[in-house]
Amino acid sequence: MKNYKMKPLATLLSLVVSGSAFADLIALDDDALSKESGAGLGMVLEDFVLQVDEDATASLTGINSSDNSQTLEIDWSELYIMGEGSNNGTEVTPGQIGSLMHPWVLRSVRGSGGLDVSDANYNERYSAIGSDIALLEFATDVYESPVQNSASFGLFSLYQGCIWGDPGCNNSSIAVNGISERIDTLSAEKSDITIKYSSLSTSWNMTQLENSIEYNLSNQIANQEAVIASREAALTTPYNNMASAWSSIPEDAQRVTPVGAFPPCEESAYDLDVCNAAERTYVDRVKTYNTAYASYSDARRDLAAMYQDPDIAGGNGVSLNDRMRDLDRFKTLCGSDVSDADCSNGLIAVRQDQKGTIQDIAFAFGQGVSRRKGLDIGSKFEFVFKDAATGAVERTDTLNIDMKGVYLDGSYFRLWSRNDELNGEIAFNLFAKQINIETCGSACEGDVVAQQESTLYLNNFLMSLNLGYGDVQPMLLSATSDGNFEFTLVAPRYTVNADGTSNAQEVYADFYENAPKSYLYVGDVQLGTSAQGNLGSIVVDGLRATYLKVTSHDL
Repeated sequence: MKNYKMKPLATLLSLVVSGSAFADLIALDDDALSKESGAGLGMVLEDFVLQVDEDATASLTGINSSDNSQTLEIDWSELYIMGEGSNNGTEVTPGQIGSLMHPWVLRSVRGSGGLDVSDANYNERYSAIGSDIALLEFATDVYESPVQNSASFGLFSLYQGCIWGDPGCNNSSIAVNGISERIDTLSAEKSDITIKYSSLSTSWNMTQLENSIEYNLSNQIANQEAVIASREAALTTPYNNMASAWSSIPEDAQRVTPVGAFPPCEESAYDLDVCNAAERTYVDRVKTYNTAYASYSDARRDLAAMYQDPDIAGGNGVSLNDRMRDLDRFKTLCGSDVSDADCSNGLIAVRQDQKGTIQDIAFAFGQGVSRRKGLDIGSKFEFVFKDAATGAVERTDTLNIDMKGVYLDGSYFRLWSRNDELNGEIAFNLFAKQINIETCGSACEGDVVAQQESTLYLNNFLMSLNLGYGDVQPMLLSATSDGNFEFTLVAPRYTVNADGTSNAQEVYADFYENAPKSYLYVGDVQLGTSAQGNLGSIVVDGLRATYLKVTSHDL
């Protein structure tokens, strides 16, 4: 590895101590800092620049293909972290990490589980962690202002559809109109469902729709499933008889006849006289099994037909499949309580709340409020594939990543110990105005047009990855006996009492209501610069893992 240098450009490192999560921050000198109890440390980097010299390269070698015919060398030849506007790291631009009012912090915090919300020590951020322990937390800067909060601003950017501040992207009403149109579309979808069922020969509200589904599932569907289960159980004896008979036929016939297939003598002549006695017995038992299986298959087909039948008892002329689909969509739009006429807990309510946030941001921009500057981060890698015997280069792939206007606020990593296990929570938030991924490398060197056409542009990128939810669903960090790292996101934990009762229902209700979800928004995906390369936007929302296990392995 060659000569990595940090160019600080008047870098200021401020260490501050906070008596609580919300106390004012006070700058301390070394003497004052040495007398503090360690309630928490805040980190601020002002006028920060990290730039690796262009001729510095770090190489990773020793990676072989599975047949050892090829080796891979990874060369890391570029790294920069600067302030926004650095033109892909070519113009030295100082940046800021945290501030005295919003530092990155390392602190010990008491859990809030079991505390009343009126308790002075209660903090909603840690409510899923018991108040009997303290946790260690490393957290980036946190902002209440929707303009400065990247999660809120990222949502605004998604509906804005362009990079705020770029030429032509300064009309904040576009975002307000965008989410308003989305809410109107969802509301119209809800109305279509309610009108559909109120217009039937027997008018239904959503509660009656739900009751009709429960009636069909508890009666017709349950009865038919019982028939299927009975006929499936009735397959056991004829199958065992058939398998036993198969074991008695000649070995040469077994080699070409799987259990359940007819032997060659039956297939070729369709005449049992050409089969020996064992083969005739086997053929008879195959036919017996096929008759039983046909009865089972008929029952399965009858079940499928029930779901599609608009004349099913109590269906009011609408098939069970259609009713289930409509009810599921209604609950998505309005919440699980279908009697809630205000539609207060579903997707429509979520989007309405988001509209309020977007309106606040639009108003702030209209009053001249500006958003803080982010960071520019970039790195370049080359993957060199070589012939293992001769060392000759067979192929070189390039990965050049430039991220513009990067923000990490709202991220945290929490650790605590319980029952001799290391528990954790992680939230990783990344917002970038633009991420450019270029793969052309030396083939496009000096050709700007070719470089642009081989670049993937991700505009208004917002990712929030959330793993773990306090003591309800901690992620466990451990190591295996052979030294590999193991990460397990356990299933939500509940308690079973001596009498067999449990709090599972309450635990899962809390988990599905309050555990943070993960999401990914990309406002615009563009391959190259031509109109044909526009791939639209990406929205992946509401992701939540109920169980996950990751283990490292030796290469």
